[in-house]
Amino acid sequence: MRIAQLSILTLATSFTAMTACGGGSCPDGSKPVDDQCPCEDGGTEYAADFDGGVCPLDCDSPFEYDFTEDACLLTCDDGEVIQEGDECVAPVTYFEPVAVGFELISGVGGDGTLTTFTTGTTESPPLMVITFADVEFFSAQNTDDQIGHHCEAIGVFAPTAERTEPLPGPSGPITAWHSYEVAFAIDQGTFDSTDETGCGATLDPATWGRGGTNDLFAAFNGIRLGVAFGPLTANLRTTLEDAGASDEYLSGSFTEYIAINDKDGVWVAEDWTTASLFEWDETTNTPTTDSSGALTTKAFYDKDTDTYSAPPLPSGYLQSSAFWYQDFPLMDLSNLKDGAPTE
Repeated sequence: MRIAQLSILTLATSFTAMTACGGGSCPDGSKPVDDQCPCEDGGTEYAADFDGGVCPLDCDSPFEYDFTEDACLLTCDDGEVIQEGDECVAPVTYFEPVAVGFELISGVGGDGTLTTFTTGTTESPPLMVITFADVEFFSAQNTDDQIGHHCEAIGVFAPTAERTEPLPGPSGPITAWHSYEVAFAIDQGTFDSTDETGCGATLDPATWGRGGTNDLFAAFNGIRLGVAFGPLTANLRTTLEDAGASDEYLSGSFTEYIAINDKDGVWVAEDWTTASLFEWDETTNTPTTDSSGALTTKAFYDKDTDTYSAPPLPSGYLQSSAFWYQDFPLMDLSNLKDGAPTE
């Protein structure tokens, strides 16, 4: 398993190429001066007119063309571009996924029912976010640096009922307030999305895309997925305290267990994810925020006595954060659906 952390990543590419340019006249009929033609506004950069063999560059372009007697030298050197034909374009780069994490976003009723929640004017059902990540994702220093090193597949997490028994753990049934089990369906549109966190533009389609040799959509769409909520495990509490979590944050925190099949087909719940509960308007299911726009923690855990108030999981808005990501070598992509409920 991998711990989600952050570090700085830098990427730099440059490309220089020659493209035929012809003679040496500018669009206004003048000769280039110091390898430059006048722009329409009187500036001295290459004009965006290819007539007469002038180097084809928009005056506002960040890329450089160096004029010579019989050619234009195109230099793509802004750090993250390559040459394609006669243009500088962003390169197509893919990340290599190595691990996966699970995070639930949902409203919660006082009886453990998962409900809709409203943000702005949008009402959403309970959503499970599956994040596929590469090695660099775990050493990134901030979320901006994680862009390009992970993608998300999202689906509705809507169990028809709670399990009558707690999820099985590595050493027997876990201590849980509520347990659920579903055949989880991914929304294909979220997987195919070409947004910065979508998988459509960041995964190599021949390898990890739909129809690829290791098709992640086919492997994870319909998996047997278990989720349970229970008291903070010693592992998660220590981790949060070591990371400097405030008493206020801890007061609304609890364990979100995740169960998927491992490479041997064993299905047990692990404390991979930390969940947090926040105040909300119980009429509109809208999360409550303070004057700065931050969510308001729903305090129901006393860390000094290590006890939770009753009911063990009150109603509120739930967000979660995957701390552990399961490594692909610990899974068999062909067996993740084994044992999934049919209803």
